[in-house]
Amino acid sequence: PPSRHQNVYKRQEGDVVLAKVTPCFENGNVAIIPRMIHYCGFGSSELFVYRCKDKLAPKLLFYYFQSAGFVSAGTASMTGTGGLKRVSPAFARNAKIPLPPLSEQRAIVAYIEKKTAAVDRMINACREQTELKKANKQR
Repeated sequence: PPSRHQNVYKRQEGDVVLAKVTPCFENGNVAIIPRMIHYCGFGSSELFVYRCKDKLAPKLLFYYFQSAGFVSAGTASMTGTGGLKRVSPAFARNAKIPLPPLSEQRAIVAYIEKKTAAVDRMINACREQTELKKANKQR
């Protein structure tokens, strides 16, 4: 008899997983599998799994999968109807992923993280100002 876990797939620490279905794909639902206690995790069949080798940094792939160009191309490849559209497996297999040298990949990731941290600081500062204004208004 088929296992009750037949649609469960093994994941490893460092794997990059990408949602297949709409709207999750368009919303940039991508993750890097974190350090796991028992070195094995499980996920649904609604994820594409990319196992990075020595030449590709998982964080670079994580950010690339959230880029507007990649999401647009993946969305164009979707098949199915309504809320059940899925990215084409052929697109996922054949997507052109930039592969600069590892040192350049690390520099790109550092740049992205520096810029996003600056944006996060600005957002937090705006939130704090908004909360202060609300508090002052209530007084």
